[in-house]
Amino acid sequence: MTSVHDVAVVGLGPVGATLTALLAQRGVRVLVVEQSADVFALPRAAHIDHMGLRTLQELGLLDELLPGMIPNPGLEFRSADGETLMRIPGDQGSVSGLPASMYFHQPTLDGTLRRHALSLPGVTARVPATLESFGQDQDGVTLRLRHPDGTETRERASWLIGADGSWSPVREGAGLTLEDLGFDERWLVVDLQLPRPMPHLPTQAVHMCDPRRPHTAIPMPDLRYRFELQLNEEDDPAEAVRPERVAELLSGWLDVDDVEVVRAATYVFHGLVARRWRAGRVLIAGDAAHQMPPFLGQGMCSGMRDAVNLAWKLARVVRARMDLAEAEPVLDTYESERKPHVRAITEAVIAFGGVICSRDPEYAAERDRRLLADPRPLEKRIPFSLPRLQPGPLVAEGGGRLFGQPPVRGRGLDDTVGDRFLLIARDRRDVDPWWCVQDDVLTVVTEPGAGDELRRFAARTLESRGVRVVLVRPDRYVLYAGDDVDHVREAYSLLRGREGVLS
Repeated sequence: MTSVHDVAVVGLGPVGATLTALLAQRGVRVLVVEQSADVFALPRAAHIDHMGLRTLQELGLLDELLPGMIPNPGLEFRSADGETLMRIPGDQGSVSGLPASMYFHQPTLDGTLRRHALSLPGVTARVPATLESFGQDQDGVTLRLRHPDGTETRERASWLIGADGSWSPVREGAGLTLEDLGFDERWLVVDLQLPRPMPHLPTQAVHMCDPRRPHTAIPMPDLRYRFELQLNEEDDPAEAVRPERVAELLSGWLDVDDVEVVRAATYVFHGLVARRWRAGRVLIAGDAAHQMPPFLGQGMCSGMRDAVNLAWKLARVVRARMDLAEAEPVLDTYESERKPHVRAITEAVIAFGGVICSRDPEYAAERDRRLLADPRPLEKRIPFSLPRLQPGPLVAEGGGRLFGQPPVRGRGLDDTVGDRFLLIARDRRDVDPWWCVQDDVLTVVTEPGAGDELRRFAARTLESRGVRVVLVRPDRYVLYAGDDVDHVREAYSLLRGREGVLS
């Protein structure tokens, strides 16, 4: 029997679960297909930034998950002799009003995201089940699923999202290909459970830029610790994971007899970005669309940003009952916004990898001399920041930056705005009445004497930008900042479809 769903999401890792929940919270009927009955029991990702935390806030999970995380004081790059070459801070504030950077335990995060996503009204779970094949036509996508008992069923959805990992069957089935950005390195990842605090281990992530063997030490919650070590050409990956070899490789840091080795596995760190992110009614997100080395902890964070960018747009496509031709201009902005953003991050990560992974002793010595002689503060020597969105149909004049949120104590600005646009203006005369009657626009006028926190924050925002009007998208990126918001009425109307309605 064929069921009909608005969106089918294949993959229930952190990106698929986040996307499912964001869509379902917007009233979209979601079919979830996942081949694993339980979350992966071992940690892979370990770092989440303020934008990821802001997404957890939107899902209503921040208060549950944040207490189990630990702050990231910063990421240090050290020479083989232990001298600090540069630093990326992690302990500063953020535009999101949340901690800039935290470490977490992925099985806990994944389990919470999965439970929440599957509990929402409108979500239909096929877990465990395997996607055998799919085909699309002008009106939707048909999925053929295989279940553990060997039976097959067919499901029908208007749209299909592949959040199914680096080997993505959805990406392959849609004929979408990856561009290689020129980074392929094999590393050994070792996860440890410490029996007690070990003060000699770094309390912040440290990249040891040692040409003999570059490696990274990463603290994690609940007395967990991770080491990532680059393998040499002569290293046998099968030999590298043997307990004796793991003990030898970590001997400079600790005696493995004093800890529990939870996992030792080899991975190839890639730099890859999909050339196209959509084929008709099929889209990809997360590792299916991009893969990057873990040196700046941006892999999962980038996947969650995919989910946030896609969810609010696709929900409007569904609610406005757009056909493929109407939806394409909206959904094309997913790739045009996310691809340059994630490519810039991946290229930055690869550049940092070049600093970390150099095996040439002469180059490493010169690198160390140059960085140690740099008179700038450690944080300024090789700065890193997230890029803004590039101009496009939904990024107009003054747009592209993440909109701020006052520090979150209980209910935050995002909770007040919800799945709406936020339009802030200095004066009522700056806003045409047309905007005030749109059902998904919250209009805030910062009139003199306005006393609530949202109006005070809005007034400060306008003052700092030197503009009269700011229009913020539901994903909290600024669409427009200027003096005449009617210039972007057409961009806003793009999201309402032929009928000009959202429901």
